[in-house]
Amino acid sequence: MTGGVGGVPEGWREKSLGNVIDLLAGMAFSSGDFSDAGIPLLRGDNIAQGGLRWEDAKYWNSEAPDKFNLSAGDIVIAMDRPWVTAGLKWASVQDSDLPCLLVQRVARLRGKPELAQVYLKQLVSSDEFSQYLRESATGGHVPHISNGQIASFPLLLPPLPEQRKIAAILSTWDDSLSTLARLLDAKRQQKRGLAEALLMGKKRLKGFEGEWEEKKLGEVFSERRESGRYDLPLLSITRDRGLIPRDEVDRKDTSNEDKSKYLRIAPGDIGYNTMRMWQGVQ
Repeated sequence: MTGGVGGVPEGWREKSLGNVIDLLAGMAFSSGDFSDAGIPLLRGDNIAQGGLRWEDAKYWNSEAPDKFNLSAGDIVIAMDRPWVTAGLKWASVQDSDLPCLLVQRVARLRGKPELAQVYLKQLVSSDEFSQYLRESATGGHVPHISNGQIASFPLLLPPLPEQRKIAAILSTWDDSLSTLARLLDAKRQQKRGLAEALLMGKKRLKGFEGEWEEKKLGEVFSERRESGRYDLPLLSITRDRGLIPRDEVDRKDTSNEDKSKYLRIAPGDIGYNTMRMWQGVQ
């Protein structure tokens, strides 16, 4: 683009995000009044990177102020532990998520008339926005972000028609990436089926005809029992992401303060969660 002044493209304006959005933090619903049925409560735990998950939903079966009812297209951001391995915990509310209510420590963003909601979605998903919040976050081990930090994000705002055109182009790329992700997941499923057939001897490779031996697992591996390594970081075993730093897990830290009996794990080791072996930390 040409014709701008001071590096700002012609027709674009310098703004803070708070000037062009309606920003709302959720209500402090009493956990003692949570119900097994009613309207789902959208908490930070329900926000994954780019989408919502309702496996561990809490419900509200009483009156609530209308302003906390969410609408399709609303952008929501977790304000406590706002990052997972995939990035910032934000999502765009879909029709299939409704009705649901906004809970405290979750921010809801709606574009004002000068900001297209589809453009806001692309801004929130950008690396620049995530990095800005990461640098502004407080709390150290358990990071937090505030409405004020979200509102202070600086941006260059193009005219509405250009916003919509930019968002449409980027959304096309998002759709392509989603298609690739589904194809990759299908390949993973095919690989699991092949692994089961090969590892269980249901399918034999050409040139290998000998009999297999039957063994107990303990006969073919040794268990590492090295403990007392206070200099090493604490890791968590996850269902989908393998071993990751404990502070990247969006769950309350229930580990013992005394880490003297925690075991060391080394490259090449196979780890498993003795408490939740079939699940791991989500």
